[in-house]
Amino acid sequence: MTNTPLLILWGSQTGNAQDIAERIEREAKMRHYTTRVQAMDAYAVSQLPQEETVVFVASTTGQGEVPDSMRKFWRFLLNKNLPPNSLGATSAAVFGLGDSGYLKYNVVAKKLERRLAQLGAREAAPRGLGDDQHPSGYEAALDPWLAALWSSLRRRHPLPPTMSEPAPDDIRTDLVPKYHVTVAPAAANGAANGTAKGDACGSGGSGDETLQEAHWQGCKQRLSLTASTVAMPTAAQPPPAVPLAPSPGLSMHTCNHLPLAQCYGLVNHSAACLHIVLEGGADQAQFDGSELAQKGRKTLLRLIHFTVAFAQGLCAPIAAESGSHGPSNPAVARVVKNRRLTAEDHFQDVRHIELDLGPAGPEYKPGDALALPPQQPPAAVHAFLQLCGLHPSDIVTVQKSSAGALSEQQVLQVAAGDLVGGALDINGASPRRYFFQVLCSFASNETERERLQYLATPEGRDDLYRYNQREGRTVLEVLQDFPSARPPLAWLLQTVPRLRPRLFSLSSSPAAHPGAAHVTAAIVDWVTPFKRRRKGVCTSWLAGLAAGQQVGVWVVRGAIHLPPAPAVPLLLVGPGTGVAPFRGFLHHRCHLARTAAAGTHFGPVHLFFGCRSATGDYLYAEEWQHMVEEGVLTALHVAFSRDGPKKCYVTQLIREQAAAVWQLLQQGGVVYVSGSANKMPQDVMTAFEDAVMTAGSLSREQAQQYLRRMELGGRYFVEAWS
Repeated sequence: MTNTPLLILWGSQTGNAQDIAERIEREAKMRHYTTRVQAMDAYAVSQLPQEETVVFVASTTGQGEVPDSMRKFWRFLLNKNLPPNSLGATSAAVFGLGDSGYLKYNVVAKKLERRLAQLGAREAAPRGLGDDQHPSGYEAALDPWLAALWSSLRRRHPLPPTMSEPAPDDIRTDLVPKYHVTVAPAAANGAANGTAKGDACGSGGSGDETLQEAHWQGCKQRLSLTASTVAMPTAAQPPPAVPLAPSPGLSMHTCNHLPLAQCYGLVNHSAACLHIVLEGGADQAQFDGSELAQKGRKTLLRLIHFTVAFAQGLCAPIAAESGSHGPSNPAVARVVKNRRLTAEDHFQDVRHIELDLGPAGPEYKPGDALALPPQQPPAAVHAFLQLCGLHPSDIVTVQKSSAGALSEQQVLQVAAGDLVGGALDINGASPRRYFFQVLCSFASNETERERLQYLATPEGRDDLYRYNQREGRTVLEVLQDFPSARPPLAWLLQTVPRLRPRLFSLSSSPAAHPGAAHVTAAIVDWVTPFKRRRKGVCTSWLAGLAAGQQVGVWVVRGAIHLPPAPAVPLLLVGPGTGVAPFRGFLHHRCHLARTAAAGTHFGPVHLFFGCRSATGDYLYAEEWQHMVEEGVLTALHVAFSRDGPKKCYVTQLIREQAAAVWQLLQQGGVVYVSGSANKMPQDVMTAFEDAVMTAGSLSREQAQQYLRRMELGGRYFVEAWS
């Protein structure tokens, strides 16, 4: 190994940037670099001028925002007092992750590269930009970018004649496990569940109810366990095990009276504190048995969905005394209503779900989003466990490894069913390419091994996309397609995507709906090019929620919010479920109009809504009409794309209303656009350009500059999702 150091920093929101950073590390080690990999916010940014070569992997989230794991790092870099040559001794390479369906495509990576150059950093390799919209995903840009990076770095740091390395486009790497895992069979953990290892995975059951009952029987003993003190190990002590945490607000007495589905939903996330060990933040855990005993339900609520924080890659949980709600301290909301908005014969099921947040629930503003950690189908969890040769009640012991050797950190003990059901996305997300490389190493069948090896190479990238991403292939399905490939659980923990919370725009107003949160969700249900039916993990679970069931939630600040002055004119563009945040806006305006002092002026509001038909998916039609009658909604413009002889979309209505649009913009109006990121935001922007050109007598360039100034001035907002 040479002494050439290479620092790799990542800023990730969904895990892709971290996955790329770890791939760069693996390839760098094969090329004799001494590597370090860290999240940007975990790195001591003041030491950056001392680094010789740094590779940055940064994703763009929301509407051009930096990811959560990069916020502090970015704020530091933006400090105006930093000398312009402070990074003069540093070479930097930047790879960005984005979606060209968004207006601010890969803007974080572009800004990062520009700021590094302003501080004097030299370019180690030209910037690379990965695009989720590309047929082969971000790897279409990543593969050639990495080849160029390795060539560029080798020219700067040549190897001695006695050493060799892979070719720049060779992605083969050694497999080094991140975790050390042992499994104690269920039979060795007591006979409370009355079943031997493997029984819950066998035949004889009938549907999810039977699977839930089997899982619940295996969880009864765990629910009665009492948490004990969590302490950091010393050199003279073996690492202590983190005990299983009871499920929130659940006692043996109450569980016997709850529906099985609800019991399962509560107990399958009892893998509390999982992320603390696996992400190396065990020293920050402050949970002990006496606190749990004294604070009861309040403290237990802080433990629910701790696996969500693990899934997000967080290193430090919210302190137990914190009153704010978040991934490691969610609020427990109760389902009040779950009704279908679309017609029964309409192809898509769109749901209106009302949740009771309770008196101490999270606060929010119109435009914010609600995070919901999904629950996976019990049948999928049990099928995965069966493939792994595990029983739901097997106790899995996990310890983080360091460079292949056991590190003296805390050990986690957790039931296999809880680990899989609460932390690993086995039934929704498609695995990344590294997963296929790992499978190849453990495949015993030669044909399967050759196929997996091909899919893991740049040459097989397009075929991998067609087989994997385009078909929405899940981890469980891939394992079923390659039955001879059975990697150990430690490798599955390392390569299976984490189960992440889903965000939904709130369609309610805290003023008009105190203590409540409303969600408008389109149930994801589609057919692949090979006619395979796919369902969304979270939305299919949401569709089945009944009144009275409980879910863990927290609020995430949204990209759009109402202006503070009600006199500001509003232009709202929300096709489909994109109208959700605008329902919250308008209900908030209704409340203000009813309670405002006499003489308060409210600006005009125009809503542009699009759907297929008036009878199929005209969401909240009666509410909009009522708001028009009240005078809160000045004008309602609805485009039905399938009701007339010609298709009509919101973009056409914007152009038709050019005079009214221009008048509102000249009065200081604010534009809000919400909906699908696939071309819609850009199409709407172009429609506004056309309207400004027509009514304002401007050229295309002048219209673009006009809207650009609106955007920079906080008068043009987009919230889109893919």
